[in-house]
Formats: sequence, C-alpha cells, structure tokens
Amino acid sequence: MRRSLKDGNQLELESIKVGMRPMPEDGYPIVGFQDHVKGLYLTVMHSAITLAPLIARLAASEIIDQESRSELEPCRLSRF
Repeated sequence: MRRSLKDGNQLELESIKVGMRPMPEDGYPIVGFQDHVKGLYLTVMHSAITLAPLIARLAASEIIDQESRSELEPCRLSRF
C-alpha cells in the first residue's frame, strides 16, 4: 500500500477491525420488511457484491411502491 501512494512511507497503521459477514443459516438471502420492528427493511446476504444491484432495485421498489415483489418471496425472513 505504501509503495502505491505518494509519500506512502509516511503512513502509519492506526487500527484494524474485523467484521463478520452475515450468513443466513440456509445460505440464501434474507430480504424484506421485518415483522417485529415497524419500518425495518432487511437485506442480508453473503453474496452482496454480486447481488447488490438486483436486490437494491427490488428492495427500493418494495419500499417506495409498498408492494411485495414476487421475485423476493423465497428470500423472506418468515421462511425460518
């Protein structure tokens, strides 16, 4: 990293944080409104980088239009 930046030799590592990626127990995404917290919309998935554009579009549609998208039915938290 230092070699790729101008004056990178002056950089100092301040801290490192490790986060756990969310992984639904069946490996499939969880997408939709949560029943117990009004207004909470979840999008939880392991493969976020590849699914993000599609999920974002479908989630925005559900939130804005307040209509369920059939494409997301298999992804509902209620399956658990």
